[in-house]
Amino acid sequence: MIGTESNDWPYGDLPGQLDLTAHAYNFARMQAVVRSSPADFWVEEVLGFDPDPGEAHLWLKIRKTALNTVDIVRLLSEQSGAKRRDIGYSGLKDRLAVTTQWFSLPMPRLQSRPENLPLFQNPDIELLTSAEARQKLKRGVHRANRFAITVRDIRNPQKTIDDLLVQIRHSGVPNYFGIQRFGRNGSNLTRSIQLARGIWKPGKRDRHLRSLAISSARSWLFNSVLSERVHNLCWDRAIDGDILQFDGSGSVFANDVDDTSITSRLHSGKIHPTGPMWGSGERQSTGQAAALEHKVALEFSEVSNALAGWEVKQQRRSLRLMVHNLEWEWRSREAMRLKFELTRGAFATSVLREIFS
Repeated sequence: MIGTESNDWPYGDLPGQLDLTAHAYNFARMQAVVRSSPADFWVEEVLGFDPDPGEAHLWLKIRKTALNTVDIVRLLSEQSGAKRRDIGYSGLKDRLAVTTQWFSLPMPRLQSRPENLPLFQNPDIELLTSAEARQKLKRGVHRANRFAITVRDIRNPQKTIDDLLVQIRHSGVPNYFGIQRFGRNGSNLTRSIQLARGIWKPGKRDRHLRSLAISSARSWLFNSVLSERVHNLCWDRAIDGDILQFDGSGSVFANDVDDTSITSRLHSGKIHPTGPMWGSGERQSTGQAAALEHKVALEFSEVSNALAGWEVKQQRRSLRLMVHNLEWEWRSREAMRLKFELTRGAFATSVLREIFS
């Protein structure tokens, strides 16, 4: 049994410390109820491409209610005969929502038409469309996610919220990893410390848990760097030694203090400063940016030192998240519906936390 008590995590009381990151905007937190039911939180995966035609795999676009990605993989495996590892999907979706995403099945395993599988008799699972494809759907290949979120029991003036949303539409929000990244009651973070100390030695069956623990630790450190830069009012602007990233792209480049276009490109949301995703190898940042990152690494040295010895490599992630196609509609004085699109790997909860407490 793997312990998950909060005191196994040495950097604060879990889960109380998980979301104590700095807010970007000087607004009082709005009081409201978010995601009171799955029907209040709609997510649609946007692939951004068509599958290559072929006969090896069948791609299925599925809408599900109160079921997560792993639930559907399990059902597809049990009912089609395909091994779970042979079932493809691009992104993980939460359970407490209505979510639409793509899956792929190896064609040779299908004994009947996909719509005849028992899971599609469940009113909470709907097959929207299918397409034959040459290859399995790979992880992390979708372009974006679209959200439609109903917020209820709002206790703040409409104008105050409208003004904040206008600011977010223009300037974006800090690109924090959502609290769900750290597991229930911070269990993934606790495992990362146990892994670092050699208390937990995962076996072959624990590969997924090990991966979650490492990913969670990297996310915690990134959030800590980002929170420090929010405190220092430099999460959305370049500082000395920064590594900058193009919006919606993984491409990065070093900040050139002689490039007079940097400020205007940051202001327009075309580029963003980045923070480190800890791992082995040297960080790309230098100067002031590297010093700030080193300060955080020392504060959480047990995690950062362990990550440097694990198999993950240093990467960069944008510190700012642009909220594309942000729209909102007031349904009543106390309820509104938000619509927006985020690049893959971004969290809707990071948008909502800047608005509602």
